[in-house]
Amino acid sequence: MSELITRRTFLKTTGAAALAVAASGMLAGCGDGYDALLNPPTLPSVSDHYQADNFSIGMSSFSGCTSNSQHESSESRGYYLYAAVSFQAVNSQVVLRTSDFTFAFDNEPFKTNKPSCTSIGNFTLNSSTEKYVPVTQRPIPVSSSTTIPIWIRLGNYLEIPTYHIGGFTVTYKNKYRFKYSSPDDSTPTFATI
Repeated sequence: MSELITRRTFLKTTGAAALAVAASGMLAGCGDGYDALLNPPTLPSVSDHYQADNFSIGMSSFSGCTSNSQHESSESRGYYLYAAVSFQAVNSQVVLRTSDFTFAFDNEPFKTNKPSCTSIGNFTLNSSTEKYVPVTQRPIPVSSSTTIPIWIRLGNYLEIPTYHIGGFTVTYKNKYRFKYSSPDDSTPTFATI
């Protein structure tokens, strides 16, 4: 009988567990409480790299995040996707630009809105207005292994079905394509166009 748990012990244990779960959700969450655009909690890992012209490239799954409305120039919270892009065995310098990435979505309204790469690396803040400043280009040094986030803004989080983003493709420099069945696809298919 000593192994039986009392109602009071049960409530204390489940209450502590619920509090721990709530706290972990708060820490991992994105939005007005935690600004992941400035510092994402954890970048998803890149499982595979593929040979490109003078480097190997790999991409991770995408995570979703709402922005802090105080830092958006439109004063509304946007919904962003971010992923890790990894370069290895770089044998001549690469300059990465937001315009190097294009996105094609299978589902509306993303198909018609045509989201684009917003920032390469974490956003910073404009010191005078405290608004987001994207990083539009970044050099990748020779002989380096570099992993950085890329960000795409899908739209206002109140106006888009963030629960049903669906499949999409990411094309780098109109030459290397990563096809995702959904944002949480951790092994996108790769092809050279």
